[in-house]
Order: sequence, then structure tokens, then C-alpha cells
Amino acid sequence: LGLYFTPFGRVLDLIDDCIACAVDKLIADFGGFVWDEAGFEKLRDFVRENLNEVTVDIAQKVEQILTLTYQLNQRLKGKMDFTMAFALSDIKSQLAGLVYQGFVQKSGYDRLPDLQRYLQAVDKRIDKLAQDVNRDRAAMLRIEQVQQAYQQLLAKLPKSKPISDEIISRSLSKAYGLAGLRIGYAVSNPEIADLLNRVRQPFNCNSLALTAAVAVMNDDKFVEKVAENNRIEMRRYEDFCQKNQLDYIPSKGNFITIDFKQPAAPIYDALLREGVIVRPIAGYGMPNHLRISIGLPEENDKFFTALSKVLKFA
Repeated sequence: LGLYFTPFGRVLDLIDDCIACAVDKLIADFGGFVWDEAGFEKLRDFVRENLNEVTVDIAQKVEQILTLTYQLNQRLKGKMDFTMAFALSDIKSQLAGLVYQGFVQKSGYDRLPDLQRYLQAVDKRIDKLAQDVNRDRAAMLRIEQVQQAYQQLLAKLPKSKPISDEIISRSLSKAYGLAGLRIGYAVSNPEIADLLNRVRQPFNCNSLALTAAVAVMNDDKFVEKVAENNRIEMRRYEDFCQKNQLDYIPSKGNFITIDFKQPAAPIYDALLREGVIVRPIAGYGMPNHLRISIGLPEENDKFFTALSKVLKFA
């Protein structure tokens, strides 16, 4: 491989390019990207198991491509008939666009056979060029006319920005204090919003929730007040946990998760009997934890008193 690839880069670069192409193919064969730890481990094992075999397969295809490229470049060397100058210059541009440093991954596994076919076509073009230069020039002219027509048509299209596929969603249940109304909003491109509207349930938000949402979003002072209360009361929860040697998960939201180092279900039941409702999260694989919402000072006082009683804190 190195003999033919020398004009384009180091042999190690070519090997890395083949490996990267193999990884892309294996990810596609696996079913695409994964977004969780378990899926990543399975994908990693799949790639490790098959990487050598696929890389060798790619390297063999690349060797054929580079061999053809080398042979074509050899044919283009030497004295040049002036009548062929434009055609040979066009051929060199074609080769530069097909085989270059990094071409393996950028072309992709499925397109490597196409590259070989294109190079074979270039070889035949050179053969026919010597027989009839005018025919080749006429073909180049037709291609140029098609390209110009395409550019003219492209210029007539309205100028527009590419459509973003991102959706930003926001809940109004935290700082805005509307958890019970189950209301929020999303920001997206209008085309995406139209698609969402087609699948959403009719009347999914009631008029009371919508009215409240508009009111709180226009009330900056209310939001600042809620956020300040959350900061102060969150600190109280952290101090309470540290004082009583309870581990907790640091939070920037309006809730805190406490690790009781024992099954939390009995603690949850005992708090219920004290009139305090918290959230068990055993369903998320955290049977020793409870999630507590940060409330008003008097609500938090009641929680501290109830939990101290349940756990018999002094």
C-alpha cells in the first residue's frame, strides 16, 4: 500500500484511514450509534471482534484502488500532445477528487467499489482519447453545459437557512412553580412544530394551565423570588444532611435526593404517617434513596421535624 500511497501521505495515515472506515461500517452493521452504557459496551465488543477482518477487507479494496491510481498517473507522465492538454488536465482533476489523503473513510465502505469503477472508466477514457480527441472534447463540453445549467437553476432557488433539527423543551414545573398543572413549552423550527402538532393529543393543555403559563413567564420578579427561595432552602437541606451524616446527591434543581444507606420504603411510609409526602425512586434502581422537593420554609421545617422523628435524630 505504501508504494502507491506515498504521494498522498504516510503509510500510517493510510492504515488509520482504513481502520476508521472499518469502524464506521461496523457501527452501521450494529444498527447505528448507541446512547447508553450497556449498548456502548455491546457495540465496543462487536467492533473489537470484527475490526481486524473488516480492516483487511478494506485494505485489499484500497490496494486495488491505489494500484489503478498509480498506473493512471504513470500514463499521464511524459510528453503531452497539445491537443490533449485540456482533456489530460481534466483527468488529473478527476483523480485528485477520487484519491486523496483521507479518501477511504470519507468515501465509505460501500462506495469503495465505485471508486475502482470510476478509475477503470478513466483508464478507458485515456485509451479513447488517443483515438478521437474531438469526441472527448465534445463530451467535456456537454458536461460543462449541464454543470452551468445546474448552477443557474440553483441560483434561482430562494436563499434560506438550513432547517435545524433541534428541539429545545422547557418545563414550567420547577422555577415557575407550575408542577401540578403539567405545562411547558418547546422551541423548534416551524416545520418541526407542525409535525409535532400532527401527533399531539387534542386539548393536551387546558386553558387554566395556559393562562398560568403566560402569567408566570411574564413575571420575572416571581421567578427570581422562587429561585432565591430554592437556593436558601437547598442549603438548609445540605446542612441538615451533613449534620446528621446523610449522603445526598448534589442538585441544581428544586429537589434533593438523599441516600439513607438502608431500604427507604419504611422511611417513606413513616413520613406519610407524619403527613409528609416524598418520592421513592426504587424503580430507578435506587431503593435506598428518597427524592424530596424543596418547598417553602415552613414546609421544609415540617419535613426536617418528621424525618428527625422517624430516624430518631437528637
